[in-house]
Amino acid sequence: MPNINDIEPIITNNFSIYIYLFLSLVVAILVTLLVLFFRYRKSKKVACKNLYESLDFSNPTKELLYQFTVIAKEQNSSPKLEALLQELEPYKYSQNAKVIDEEIVDKIREFIKEDEG
Repeated sequence: MPNINDIEPIITNNFSIYIYLFLSLVVAILVTLLVLFFRYRKSKKVACKNLYESLDFSNPTKELLYQFTVIAKEQNSSPKLEALLQELEPYKYSQNAKVIDEEIVDKIREFIKEDEG
């Protein structure tokens, strides 16, 4: 049993340590999310580059146009892409297999260079 003349320590609730721990946890989570986001973007660009490299420009056919359309729509949505896809429609949807102009193939290659850069 404590003696009546003993001095008891003053008990204070110091919550500042909990605030610092909470803020540290929030900052750590945000940094982790940023790192994961940038890694995801980088891996997506590498995958996009690999997909573009898989296109066979040696014999331009409808299949090349279909593959390019799928890859480009997945990776990019811009007015320039939409304009290019409008130019590709007569080649993709005609029953008679038209020979694809070298000009169209050059536009596709130019778009790919801009999209990768």
